[in-house]
Amino acid sequence: MSVSVNTTAGNSVSVTVNDGASISFTSTSSSIAVTSSTPSSISVTEKGPKGDTGATGATGATGATGQGVPAGGTANQVLIKDSGTDYDTSWGTVSVAGGGTGSTTLTDNAILVGNGTNAIEASSNLTYDGGTLKLTDSDTGEPIVLVESTGTLNGPQLLLRHTNGGSGVDETETTPIGVITFQGTNSGGSQKNFAIIKTFAEENTTNQEGGILVFQVAAHDGSLKDGLKITGGSVASEVDVTIAKGHNSFTNIAGDLVVGTDVVSDSCTLRADSDKVFDIKGDSTVRLYIDADDSGTDAQFLIVRGGGGPSGTQLFSVDESGNTASAGNLDVTGNITVSGTVDGIDIASLASTQLTTEQVQDIVGAMFSGNTETRVSATYQDSDGTIDLVVDDMTADTQLTTEQVQDIVGAMFSGNTETRISVTYEDSDGTIDFVVDDMTADTQLSTEQVQDIVGAMFSGNTETRISATYEDSDGTIDLVVDAIPVDLTSDGAGTIHANNVPTLNQSTTGNAATATALATARAINGVNFDGTAAITVTAAGSTLSDTVPVSKGGTGATSLSANGVLTGGGTAAITSESDLTFTSGTLTVTGQRKIPSTTSSGQFYGDMVQFGSGPSGVDGDIEQGKLYYLDSSQQWEEADADAASTSTGMLALAIVDDSARFLVKGLARHSSFAGFTTGDVLYVSGTAAGITKTAPTGSGDIVRIVGYCTDGGNREIYFDPSKDWVELS
Repeated sequence: MSVSVNTTAGNSVSVTVNDGASISFTSTSSSIAVTSSTPSSISVTEKGPKGDTGATGATGATGATGQGVPAGGTANQVLIKDSGTDYDTSWGTVSVAGGGTGSTTLTDNAILVGNGTNAIEASSNLTYDGGTLKLTDSDTGEPIVLVESTGTLNGPQLLLRHTNGGSGVDETETTPIGVITFQGTNSGGSQKNFAIIKTFAEENTTNQEGGILVFQVAAHDGSLKDGLKITGGSVASEVDVTIAKGHNSFTNIAGDLVVGTDVVSDSCTLRADSDKVFDIKGDSTVRLYIDADDSGTDAQFLIVRGGGGPSGTQLFSVDESGNTASAGNLDVTGNITVSGTVDGIDIASLASTQLTTEQVQDIVGAMFSGNTETRVSATYQDSDGTIDLVVDDMTADTQLTTEQVQDIVGAMFSGNTETRISVTYEDSDGTIDFVVDDMTADTQLSTEQVQDIVGAMFSGNTETRISATYEDSDGTIDLVVDAIPVDLTSDGAGTIHANNVPTLNQSTTGNAATATALATARAINGVNFDGTAAITVTAAGSTLSDTVPVSKGGTGATSLSANGVLTGGGTAAITSESDLTFTSGTLTVTGQRKIPSTTSSGQFYGDMVQFGSGPSGVDGDIEQGKLYYLDSSQQWEEADADAASTSTGMLALAIVDDSARFLVKGLARHSSFAGFTTGDVLYVSGTAAGITKTAPTGSGDIVRIVGYCTDGGNREIYFDPSKDWVELS
């Protein structure tokens, strides 16, 4: 039955049913509906305002135990919502899907790598530490840095930028703008620099910028030498190039060498290899000018020698006055006109004593008879007084035919072992076909392939209380867990019969309904709870009130630098590197350059100068790693402890070959610093330009400290010459 009661807002209505239960309502509206499920009478009485509070009634029965924190879990785990259902939680690590890392520890300095919804990985092959980004791989692998552009306009770029605080780059070859170093292991197991590519600023004036690009290689003694140097010229649109190092070096050019203007050399040899011909050819007229003083006047000297180079036998020469000298026979076809004397005899005075024509013919004919000729035959015809000269056809083409050259080159490409390239010589058309593997091909598995592989992992397995089915149609895996029924009314498998439930300890001390604290505090996720305060549970999707440490699957951080690359710190908070950023497709590396932990020779860091000239004014006599002093003529001479004049002045270490550039204070590594032990005191040596760990002892020697060995294994010293010295008597 139902009863509708209209009452004044704010008044109290008491409804009493026949079973003795009483229900009270306080209405904020003018109408209240009361419904009874039993066919009994209901009396409704409208009451006035609420009276005084009556005495407290008896304590009711204890209610059922509510949901609490699930049992179990291990150290450093957190409470995780497993679904949207109330109280559906478990202990675990915050997954990637839940905004965590899925990991409890990360490798120091390792770059973090995502793995789908799986735990974040710390890559052991890609690390970032102190401004150094390091990529490694095993001997069986090929570490590759791939910069790929998928756009249709511009290709990928590799940018090495030196901002130098915005003050402009160094114009001297002391501070490179960028360096690419190629290191390898020598037979002794030490890391050595085999080649380096460097760039410097030749000129940094705005709108007049000029650059220097240097290619260095180890020059058979472990020291690095310039093999190719490209320098911005002295005028606009000009570039200077220096090739090779040393007068005995070779520069091999496989094809034609085209020279636009002059070829200038202080000392060089133009030669053809054994059994080869050095030809000077031209499309039309060919002129050979030899001018000893480059003055634009006639030739001063022309000397032709036999074998033996500059010391060989002189065969023919022309002096500065045009006089000629020949060491062999002079074969002439045609007239000879002489103005002057021949062997001291005036030809004009011989007119009255001239020989007859026959006599001259016989004399000259005899000169052509019985001789040894090369590539020419001479026969004197006495009957008509003539000499028959027959010269070999020296213009005959002795070069190989196109087919012969093609067959030779084709044979060079046949039967070889190639890697990732195939080479085929096509004799029919004289071409060579090169086919390179498509190394850019996408070798990644497709989504379907990955789904089939993972699906196969779930198929045909043995599961307990769970079934797994791979749905190939939509690429999903259905997991169904068996229901575990609990039946307290009957026996049977999977049931709990009431007869098997032991009597529970229901005794309590005190009034549970009025208790304000637990007798013994209990820990909830490491925090003690005794019932005196409310428990605040973070709802699903809300932000945790505290950071989640790495040890609990979090980041340990509340904020990270924009675009900064994340690096792990063991169990410490994940760091967002401000000097390693990735934004808009650009990876930017900043920071200070430091000496690497290798045995690299020829590294200098500190205060450097560039002035003066080399010994006796020759920069080419300066050698990297040697010790020099500055003399009164601003020339850097080799330091020597044997005399005060060569050891007590300004000292410096040469940082490059053939240039007056020096380190006056700082760290230096060089192969010549061998035999030193870390901590050794170093002195000016009695050997010219050397440094020693043994103080000089001879009379008149100068004892002067120049530095200390900071790393004997890597041949590193700290160069800091003392201003004081001692002269031994």
